[in-house]
Formats: sequence, C-alpha cells, structure tokens
Amino acid sequence: MASKTLDISNLVDQVKVGNFQKLVIGLCGTILFLDGFDAQAIGYVAPALLEAHVVTPKQLGPLFAASLIGLMMGAMLLAPRADRVGRRPVLIVSTMVVGAFSLATAWATGLNELLCLRFLTGIGLGGCMPNAVALVSEYSPAKQRGFFVSVVFGGFTLGSLLGGVVSAQLVPTHGWHWVFVIGGVLPLLLVPVLFYFLPESIRYLVSRRKHPEQVARIVHRMYPKLSIDPNTSFTLADEPPTKTSVWQLLTPERARFTTLLWIIFFMSLLVIYLLVNWLPTILKDSGASMRNAIFIGTALQLGALVGAFPLGHLLDRKGPRLTIGVSYLLGAFSLILIGLSSSISVGMTAFAVFLAGFAIIGGQGVANAAASMAYPTEIRATGVGWALGVGRVGSIVGPLIGGVLHSMNVPPRGIFFLCAVPALVAALAAAGLVARPVGPDKRSLFHK
Repeated sequence: MASKTLDISNLVDQVKVGNFQKLVIGLCGTILFLDGFDAQAIGYVAPALLEAHVVTPKQLGPLFAASLIGLMMGAMLLAPRADRVGRRPVLIVSTMVVGAFSLATAWATGLNELLCLRFLTGIGLGGCMPNAVALVSEYSPAKQRGFFVSVVFGGFTLGSLLGGVVSAQLVPTHGWHWVFVIGGVLPLLLVPVLFYFLPESIRYLVSRRKHPEQVARIVHRMYPKLSIDPNTSFTLADEPPTKTSVWQLLTPERARFTTLLWIIFFMSLLVIYLLVNWLPTILKDSGASMRNAIFIGTALQLGALVGAFPLGHLLDRKGPRLTIGVSYLLGAFSLILIGLSSSISVGMTAFAVFLAGFAIIGGQGVANAAASMAYPTEIRATGVGWALGVGRVGSIVGPLIGGVLHSMNVPPRGIFFLCAVPALVAALAAAGLVARPVGPDKRSLFHK
C-alpha cells in the first residue's frame, strides 16, 4: 500500500483552534502566571525582609540580582535542552524547580540562603518562559500565532500584578514567608496536571521523527474528522533540516535577525527592570506621595496587560518590523511624557506610565512572539532562550544604571528622558529586522 504524507505545518495553520489547542495555551499561560508571581516575589517582600533584619539595605541589590542571574542562565542553558529532549519534560522539570526552591525560600534565615535559593529558583524560571512560548507557537496557526504568544506572555504580567495584591494582604498579617509558601505550593500542584495533560510539541516530534503513533494521536485530538492510516508519514514541509546548536542562530541567513533581536531584548528588559525597580522611588522624589507613587506604579503592569491583545493582533497582520518599531517609538514618547508630567499631574503621570507599560512591556511580548516565529522547530527554544538570556543581562544592567543616576542626584525628569534612549535604540533595531528564509522557495516567514 502506498504511503501517505501529511504536512503538519499546513495542518496546524489550517485547523481551527479547538479545545486541544486551548488546553495547551491555557496550561502554558498558567505556567507563566505562576512564574510572574515567583519572579517578583522577592521585590514584594523586600521591605519585610529589612524590617525583620533578615537582610540589610546594601544586601538587597545582590539579592535582586541573584534571581536575575539565575533567569539568564536558565534561559541560555536549560531552555535550549528542549530542542534535544522536547518541550514537555523541560517545562515540567523547570516548573518543579521553581516550586521546590521557592517553597524552600520560606524557611531561609539569612542572606546566603536567600541568594542560593533565589538563584536556583531563577534557573527554573529561565527554563519555563522560552519553552512555554515555543510550545504555544508550535500549536498556533500562523495567522494567529503572534496574538496567542503575546497573550500567554500577558500571563506573566498578570502573575506579577496579582502577586503584589496578594503580598500586600499576606505580609502585614502573616509575614513574608507565606508569599514563598504560595509561590512554591502552586507550581508543585501544577506539576502533576502538566504531567497528565500537557502534550509534547507536535512539530518537535515530527522534526525529530519520533513516536509517529503519538503524532497520530495528537493529530486526531486536533482534527477528529481526519482519517489517518498506519502508512501515513508526517513532515514539516515549511522547514528545512537544521542542526540543534546555538551557532545555528548566527548562520549567514539568521545572523542579522538574531543580532537585531538580541539588541531589542537587551534594551527592552533594561528599560523594563529599571522602571519596575525604581519607578516608585523616582516618582516619590519628584513630589508624589508614597500612596500615589505605588498607585502610579501599578499602571505599568495594567498597561502591559492591555497592550498584549492589540499588539499581538498587529504582529499577525503587519509583521515584527512595523509592530515592534512602532511599539518602542511609542514607548520612548511615553517615557518623555512621564518626565514632563511627573511634577505636574498625578492623573497625567499615571496615563503616561500606563502607556509605557502598553508599549514597552507589551512590545517585549511581541518580541517574544517574533523570536518564536522566526526560528525553525529544531532551534526554536534555543533561539527564544538565548534572546531572553541576552535580555536578562539588560535586566541586571537597568537597575544598576537607575541606582547610579539616583546616587548622582539626576533629576527625575532627566532619568526618564535618558530611559527613552534605549527604547529608541530598540525601535531602530526593529526597523532593520528581516526574518530568515524558510522552505525550498525561500519564502519569508514574516511575509508582510
């Protein structure tokens, strides 16, 4: 009997998003939601740690940096393992690592324990995001891929935002330990759910020519009406064979895209983490009350949540060059607006901060989606992981720059004006984006 061939790329693109794909998107969104809670937990409990004399003010900087360094290493070292062993096992192990070490943090008694445990938690966090993004990308049709990846990234932002609300209620009444108890128990409870319900990437299985019977079962769950006989073979017609290696990110056809993408990630996360760490302090220095400074700070995350939806749609319609470029141009404008309004009006400042969250953090979600869409299956987790790893260097540099500017008594307006510079650099880098050619006819993945 003649063998039949089924193109999985074409199937994923043409099949309507059903319950199976929604399950994948929902599970990955839940992973990133819990990651957002854990990633920001140390910032929320920092005042309580100082009050309890667990750490000193000078020790907060290294403590914040420990988890960021762990995130960088997890993204660069742990996440790429998924291109060799699969998305599913790396996601499950990474979630387990986050839960275990976050829970252990609740019993830390001093700086050294906190540094070690936050570093190890960061490694787990670094392994989660690139693979959650890759898995969602590989189950989303091309015309909606940017939207779904951006929305899932919004789960991280939502987790960060709600983590602050939960911490504000728990810490005064129950102590800082309970933030890490919740941040550890919930991921650990999620692990068996992922074990039983999270599928492996169908693109990964086909690209590795592994478990055709498992591919057939996934195809049946995606499209029950499609009949598959035992002689059916599965292919990815839109992707040529690619070796699994970091160096594949810098081959002649990918070097330009990868370099520009790394610049965008570095500049974006530099600005984001500078704002997240220093915004309330800078606003208070400009004359805002503590309550207003905190209120205005929450507008940053609210803007990011709102931005995920329209920017994701725009990415699917217009491609990364226009979407990312316009997003960071708007972000630079919003930072200048914060500087101009910070000493004038609370309402105007809150609007400008909301706009910054919409454009810059929302733009980071679009950049994540662009990375997941540009690289082939064999190096997708590596591509997203290394982009996030380079970006994490920016996330470490940003707060340090904020501290230097603050110690030099640079006025708040000047700090925000200077923050606009890396946003403009990210916009300029986006203007040069050209995606890799794919397939025998060299069609561009980003055709618009």
